[in-house]
Amino acid sequence: MIPDSQSASRRLVIGFEGTEPDAAFVDLLRETGAGGVILFARNIVDADQTRALIERLRGLVDWPLLIAVDQEGGPVVRVTKGATVFPGNMALGAAGDPALAEAQGKISGAELAAMDFDLNLAPVIDLQTNPANPGIGLRSFAADRAEARALAEGYVRGH
Repeated sequence: MIPDSQSASRRLVIGFEGTEPDAAFVDLLRETGAGGVILFARNIVDADQTRALIERLRGLVDWPLLIAVDQEGGPVVRVTKGATVFPGNMALGAAGDPALAEAQGKISGAELAAMDFDLNLAPVIDLQTNPANPGIGLRSFAADRAEARALAEGYVRGH
C-alpha cells in the first residue's frame, strides 16, 4: 500500500524490536502505510550500523519514510557509540548560556543528520517546577520559563 500523502497512516510512526526489522514489522509497515519509524536504543549498536539500518528501512517501502530518534542527552540517549553523548539539559541550564546550547544542538544535529535521521524528538522543554519529580530533573533546562526558552531556542537553532 502506497499511502496518500493526506492519509492518517502518513502520521503513524512505528518501532520494532532488535537491530533488524523482522518480517512481521515489514508487513506491518507496508500494510499500514506508516509514514515513519522511530529507533530506540534496542535498535542501535553504533552510528555506522544505524546509518545502514536507516538505509535498509527506507528501501522497504515506495514512499518517503521519516526516521525519528530521541537523542536529547543525559538519561535519554539512543546512539552512544559513534556520536557525542552530552549531559542532560540540566547541565546546559546550569551553564545558562544559549550559545553553548546552540553549539550542542549543532553537533548533535550534524551527527544525527550524518546517520540520515530526519527528526530528533529533542529537546524536551518541560520546566523543573517540582524538585520532587524525578522524571524531569536532568531533562529540564530550568524552572524559569524565560531561561528554559532561551536555552531551548539556542539548541533548536543549532539543530
